[in-house]
Amino acid sequence: MSNNTKYIFLSPHLDDAIFSCGDYISKLTSEGEIVLVITIFSGYPLSQQL
Repeated sequence: MSNNTKYIFLSPHLDDAIFSCGDYISKLTSEGEIVLVITIFSGYPLSQQL
């Protein structure tokens, strides 16, 4: 693979990509590949308890 290869991981929450694909992401970046992790939902803290 060339260094121009880009991998995009869509992560529903902040830690989902790391828990499900962390080893693979680490392997790709150590090989010099370009990796982008996009978090879909990060939310804001609640201003009051429910």
